[in-house]
Amino acid sequence: MVKRVWVQGTIAIDTVVYLEKFPTPGTFMNSIRTIERTGGTSANVALGLSTTKVETNFVGYLGNDFALAGSLTLDKSLADGALETSAGRLGMDIDTVARGVLKIAVTKIVGAVRAITVELGHNPSDFALLAFGGGGGLVAVDVARELDIPMVIVPPGPGAFSAFGMLMADVQHDYARTRIGLLDQMDVSTVEKELAEMRNDGKAVLSEEGFSETDCRFTPFVDLRYVGQEHSVTMPISFDLGDKEIERLTTEFSQAHERAYGHVMPDPIELVAVRLSAVGLVDPPTLEPSEIESTATAESYGGRSVITESSGVTKYDLYHRDDLKAGQKLEGPLIVTEHTSTTVVHEGDKIKVGPYGELLITIGGAQ
Repeated sequence: MVKRVWVQGTIAIDTVVYLEKFPTPGTFMNSIRTIERTGGTSANVALGLSTTKVETNFVGYLGNDFALAGSLTLDKSLADGALETSAGRLGMDIDTVARGVLKIAVTKIVGAVRAITVELGHNPSDFALLAFGGGGGLVAVDVARELDIPMVIVPPGPGAFSAFGMLMADVQHDYARTRIGLLDQMDVSTVEKELAEMRNDGKAVLSEEGFSETDCRFTPFVDLRYVGQEHSVTMPISFDLGDKEIERLTTEFSQAHERAYGHVMPDPIELVAVRLSAVGLVDPPTLEPSEIESTATAESYGGRSVITESSGVTKYDLYHRDDLKAGQKLEGPLIVTEHTSTTVVHEGDKIKVGPYGELLITIGGAQ
């Protein structure tokens, strides 16, 4: 079974990224000032700069042939001005600097994914990468390839995917009371009283928001840690605290601590805080799958010249997301355009459109 890593994409490149790659901070601070002065953005700089070498744009991921959000197009003059100074001082051409900026962005995202997989004992190849946000699809396949992740999933309307998630999400209020003391010496009656008070507070707030009692769920937790340690582990508990519950917490805390921090200790266990989550259940909208059309086809509406590290200038076919049907299959190199995002698929990668319009991208060469 394939698990999923949820990663929100971005096309913003910050100052820190520049400084980590290049030894001349002043050069890139000047570049940042140029961007701010002219009104340019890092999307212009890294993804849509036009040069004499390539007719459409220097990297080719974004172009002026399709307006994001219906009206936003990249500005060649702003992009030119933002990188020309830096390229000159570094003794590089603009294309090389731009590819470097994108490579740094991918490296940073790879590091973030490693932090929640490899560094916690998980193999990235056991996961699929869910790419959303306005820029997630631009670099998702590169990130996946670096980590040997076999599949990228791009949901419909990726630029608005977080907003869509808010419509699907339940309403949650969290409460906490600090309660320091040894776990095996817990004042059970006091903790149960605090949980009851927090539950009543949560019930009142959810009622004001229109939730009936049957649509409310209340879950208690405690924060535990080893005596003398700073980091704690949050664990679910029962409203009915007793000796058996304390024994269970003692046993399961060691297991949870090892999963979170990689080790256990013989030290006493300390209670840090009592928590309660009050949730109002929302009736989410129903998503109807489309019928799979095994013979579905879509026509490319054009092409973009993309500068790649391995092959130089390569033509990428352009497809509009709205033209893709469930069951359709495509092979890279190609670019999928839509109003809220752009998805780049390289040579060797393959797309299959799922029943909900999601793009299932198989990464070429992944194990």
